[in-house]
Amino acid sequence: MILLIYILIPLTIWIIVWYKVKLNSIVAEKAHFFYDAQKKQEDYYFIIKSGLLGTEIKSVLRRCDSLIKCYSVSKDTVIASFKDDSLVKGDYIGSIGRYYSALYINNGETFTSEELFEILFDGLKTSKRNGVNTTEIIDFDGEIFLDRLGFIKTGFVPCFQPVFEEMNIVGLESLGRWNSRSEIFPPSVFLPIAIRQKIIQSLDLRLITESIKNFKYLGMYHNVKNINLFLNVAKESLDSKFVTRMKALQKVFPEIRSDNIIFDIEASAVVLDAVQDLRKLGYKIATKLTRQDFGKLINNPTYDVLKVQYELLTFVDDVILEKLSNDNIKVIGVFVENEKQQSDFYQYGIKRQQGYMYSIPGGVMEVKKLLEVRNDTN
Repeated sequence: MILLIYILIPLTIWIIVWYKVKLNSIVAEKAHFFYDAQKKQEDYYFIIKSGLLGTEIKSVLRRCDSLIKCYSVSKDTVIASFKDDSLVKGDYIGSIGRYYSALYINNGETFTSEELFEILFDGLKTSKRNGVNTTEIIDFDGEIFLDRLGFIKTGFVPCFQPVFEEMNIVGLESLGRWNSRSEIFPPSVFLPIAIRQKIIQSLDLRLITESIKNFKYLGMYHNVKNINLFLNVAKESLDSKFVTRMKALQKVFPEIRSDNIIFDIEASAVVLDAVQDLRKLGYKIATKLTRQDFGKLINNPTYDVLKVQYELLTFVDDVILEKLSNDNIKVIGVFVENEKQQSDFYQYGIKRQQGYMYSIPGGVMEVKKLLEVRNDTN
């Protein structure tokens, strides 16, 4: 009996130690995953849950490519990270047998390793619903961050502020508003977050799509052929992917003329290749006059509409207005708040104006009523 106890005690200790080592090895690998994920050295993450042990899965993957990094997250679940999509396109993982998987494609957004871990497991759940040996591709364009930060689809809405010529509405500027439970927040609150988290393009694309839908709705009741839709776009959103999405929207909304849509961008972004690509697609470009970009905007106009704030009105004389007119540039006076500002713009021949004196931003139904009063009665 004593001999049995002497044998069982070391054996029990050995089993406990072995178990803790195995347990700690998984914990350690999770830590390595978090650390490497924060460094963002890989573009693709692949999560596999299989009937095999994690060590066997890793063995199979490493035979495919020694550069693939593998992390155990449980005894039968592994996350693999790699630089290209050869792992998925090839037949490598077929040798694992029955598995569930989710592929995450990194588009450059900023995220913590914990959030990536959560995203991957959300993808794994979708994969499991779709069946065994199914690869779920997650094209992560910021939607998860938008929802996590409170920018739910029903909460982030476009409001419209009209542009007037005389008393007719000739334009509608779409302004994003974040509808929280307590109040409506302006862009000054949420744009810095979106830019910092690198989800601004997702935010812009969502707002643009909703704005065009609303514009299409207005077209069912009013003649909007002579009304321009102004869409604000952050400089950080303007790349080839954005241009591709805008090209796709032309097919989704064929009834909306491209030259009716004007992208409102900051002056420093006018020269970007993406901006010129948008013009080639038939879209128009608007920008605001600034002191620092004054010479560049006046002497080399690569835009279609120039917005002028009242305090910069003195910089615009008759010669400049004539030059812009010859270049087919339309000028709009913005932030018009009183009759004096309205009158001063008129003296410069700037009849297109926008501001709180004319109308505050409102929803599509408010704009619909305003069109009934203004355009339909003139």
